Amino acid sequence: MNVLLWIIQILLAVLFLFGGVMMLVLPLEKLTGPVAVPGLFLRFIGLCETLGGLGLILPGLLRIRMGLTPLAAAGLVIIMVGATVLNLHVGESTTLTIVVGLLAAFVAYARWKAAPRQKSGLLRVFVWAFINGLVLLILLAIVVDLYANVAAGATLVKAQADVQTLASAVDQYQAHMGAPPATLAELTSPATNARGQRAGPYMASIPRASFGFSDYSYERHANGNWTITTSGRDACHRPHRIEATSGSSVPRTPFIDCFWARWRGRLWTHEAPS
Repeated sequence: MNVLLWIIQILLAVLFLFGGVMMLVLPLEKLTGPVAVPGLFLRFIGLCETLGGLGLILPGLLRIRMGLTPLAAAGLVIIMVGATVLNLHVGESTTLTIVVGLLAAFVAYARWKAAPRQKSGLLRVFVWAFINGLVLLILLAIVVDLYANVAAGATLVKAQADVQTLASAVDQYQAHMGAPPATLAELTSPATNARGQRAGPYMASIPRASFGFSDYSYERHANGNWTITTSGRDACHRPHRIEATSGSSVPRTPFIDCFWARWRGRLWTHEAPS
């Protein structure tokens, strides 16, 4: 049994040390996922995973504070519970997080049982840490959900506002020149019409695409009309297609809570009328 426990502990330690160190050293923009999570929270989880990975092996190797190993394993169980909840949130597979969580729980229980002389004190510390960890997990889940809602709304609002701004600039250009521009880049330069009248630029620069959305696409039609579109997913992983055409405005998507929208299956593709 001891050999089996050490094999599991080493595998878990390698897994969590690798993941934890990556969360600590990689730039935050490379740690983005389907759910918006605050950068400091990612760093905190990385620190917890690193400390948990060390706690799985160092006490046993150094024969110091052996009771820290079941506590470290219990903390990693809490992290895996949170990871499973997030995976359910975005509809991704939970197999890996559940298996890793069960292995960590097995290590926590087995190592606690292996220290009979310290069992009474360890049990109190274990229960205290587990209960407080669950409370912290619930609070963090609420914070992450609120952050995801705000981030989802911000990315979608920026995409809608950019398309509306581009559409207004194209309308002004067309009113001055008598025809829409060939490309969006023409909006950033002064334009002189057939009567020698000079106006513009209509925009200082073309806005960058909102996070999770494609670059703004512009198409001029033979009949003098035009279309501006962008598509992508907001921070709640909901798909959207935003479109503006000649003489139209960009419709606004109503706010929907990310968590409950995911569980109720209220995902849709938002298309502006052409």
